[in-house]
Amino acid sequence: MTDKIETHNSPARWWPIIVFLVLLVAAVPWYWPDSDHSIIFGVPAWVALAVLVSLFASIFTAWLLFRPWPGESSESTTCPGPERE
Repeated sequence: MTDKIETHNSPARWWPIIVFLVLLVAAVPWYWPDSDHSIIFGVPAWVALAVLVSLFASIFTAWLLFRPWPGESSESTTCPGPERE
């Protein structure tokens, strides 16, 4: 019995990777000028932005993980556990 391996290389499947790359570029402060000394909530602005982008990346990752995976039904399934009487 041979199983057909499906490859999904459509551009629509690449959007999470693109979002993570944009978040990476936004979070790393290599584009901030050295002369910028602005303070937000008691920390340098680049630190506040990096923390904010990190928070957004965490929320985005959790959202992706809670969505059904491709090929999975959207019905919720329960994990098998001990039978209760």
